[in-house]
Amino acid sequence: HIYSLQKDGSSILMNTEDDISETGEDGMFGIDARAWESYQVMESVREEHAGQGHLDEDLLFSDSQDRYAIYQIRDDGKGREYLFMGTEYLKGQGFSVEYEDYQMVYSDVLGENETLDSLYEKFNIGRPLDFKGHSLSVSDVVAIKRDGEVTAHYVDSFGYTELPEFFHQKEKTIEQEKEAEPQESSLQE
Repeated sequence: HIYSLQKDGSSILMNTEDDISETGEDGMFGIDARAWESYQVMESVREEHAGQGHLDEDLLFSDSQDRYAIYQIRDDGKGREYLFMGTEYLKGQGFSVEYEDYQMVYSDVLGENETLDSLYEKFNIGRPLDFKGHSLSVSDVVAIKRDGEVTAHYVDSFGYTELPEFFHQKEKTIEQEKEAEPQESSLQE
């Protein structure tokens, strides 16, 4: 939690970026000491695990192991218009879930007994220390790779909605790169 520190010694909880922006440039902010210490521990763990591929999207498509990935809406895209909204709202507003509106925030090997529901629990109750996204919520996308097939699932108001076209753009890029590889090696020869 971030607090606006007032001149009279009181503090006000800032709930959104807008709250902070409205306070102005001369505002002074602080966080709870325990939260700061936890953050420092989390950062050191994140640095230790930086090479483990939790942010390597290519592993989802190229690794032979079953994997999962968590995608959350980018801060700088049009997806912000449907952040935390269910598919019924999206349909009513004429939105569609687009890969380009998202960024992968975590990926790992999929355990044999892991399911969408167990991943939801994991990323809300027992979040990995090196996970830097928000708790898994409506509008997030969970990708599952099982037996070589990658599927995408929108976290909906109730349950999940499969998104068969979510990775279509990504898959096209991968196919184009594969097609270009033999041509490049022929040119080099």
